[in-house]
Amino acid sequence: MSDLSLSLPDNDISHHLSQRSEDSASSLAALIATASPDTLDSILETLIDRFLLFCSSDRPQIDAQITFLASVAQPDEPVYQFTLLRACSGPGVIAERLSQKLYGLLWEHTSRAATPDIKWDKRHPKKYYATVALNATVLARAFATQEAFRSVLWREVEDVIIKGLFSGEQQEPGVFIALTALFLGAGAEIREYLASGVQGNWMGWLWWDDVRTEDKRWGWEDIAEAVWKVPDPKMDSRLPDFAKINISVAKHHLAQDEMSSLDSETLAHKVFCWVDDT
Repeated sequence: MSDLSLSLPDNDISHHLSQRSEDSASSLAALIATASPDTLDSILETLIDRFLLFCSSDRPQIDAQITFLASVAQPDEPVYQFTLLRACSGPGVIAERLSQKLYGLLWEHTSRAATPDIKWDKRHPKKYYATVALNATVLARAFATQEAFRSVLWREVEDVIIKGLFSGEQQEPGVFIALTALFLGAGAEIREYLASGVQGNWMGWLWWDDVRTEDKRWGWEDIAEAVWKVPDPKMDSRLPDFAKINISVAKHHLAQDEMSSLDSETLAHKVFCWVDDT
């Protein structure tokens, strides 16, 4: 078989993502499986970039896009080859690349990078919050709907929780939107994941050194307790009203005994509806 990566332009990847058919999933899976080491990175980068672009253009359909992406990662007929030299040549390659991309996109909206300043925090435009709402929704719904992705995506989920709940009172404002997306869009699955024996690692993060601190383990009970303590009054005064409402809704959602996660359509229309005014 010829190297499809040289003959399949970017717009063909976009075409398959727009079609979301079984044939499209098979074509993309075959493309990844037969890619040479020299071209695999560029194909995966294009695939994830185009996937996120489609998610951005139609937020209610994020779940459908994630389901299609998962079908590319796990086709009905195995096409991936596993080798010791290419450890990421199997289905996990897509989850891993999505994880890396989301970490980079979320970092600047969930991680302090400069001395906290009230004037600067209040100057963040609505687009800043809309961007984190989109990327955190993708993370939440991928974690919630694709069990095969969870062990990889947990790193990003854990990072947001540590920075938002366990790292003091100098959070990056965008982290509260990310927490909202995670707790509303994947709260039930996060609770289930932690109940399976997984524990969160570390209970602190120093923004000025970008290092985790307090080598302690935490679970769902720690989340349920800590969420009621954020944002503190000083941080609360820096947040726009829609962010305050969002995190308040997330808190009450977590307090439900029979909690179920909200799908991407509900998140777009009922929770992050303010994004439409961006």
